[in-house]
Amino acid sequence: MNGEQNDGQVSDTYLDNIIKQLEISDGSQATSSVRSVFVRNDAGTFLRKLDERVKYYDNEIEKLCNFQYQSFVKSFHELLQVRKDTTSMKKELEKNNQMMQEAGQSLAKKTASLIKEYHRQSNIQQTIEALSQAFPGMIRR
Repeated sequence: MNGEQNDGQVSDTYLDNIIKQLEISDGSQATSSVRSVFVRNDAGTFLRKLDERVKYYDNEIEKLCNFQYQSFVKSFHELLQVRKDTTSMKKELEKNNQMMQEAGQSLAKKTASLIKEYHRQSNIQQTIEALSQAFPGMIRR
């Protein structure tokens, strides 16, 4: 019985090595590897081990996909937050722009008024000078 168990371990190790060889090879040795399994009459065990290996990789792929999916969901939520923040910033910029436009209009009106007053003062000054030249004794400074 111990000999059978030892043969099973050798067979398992052999089949594990065949599967590893199939995984890393470019496929050129696949035919000879599978043929050797059938020659040794280990097809059932080989298929079982191959199925276990496929299940292992399926499980690994599922784990990876779940992790990537969670990262995708997190990134999507972050993107939605960026969109919300961008919309908020756009509204704030529009509000600030409106305030700047109003302040600019007010400044333009005050500047125009100041220029008008400057011209008025200049005209008054010129009138005073003209009158003081025409009537030198009447206007005092």
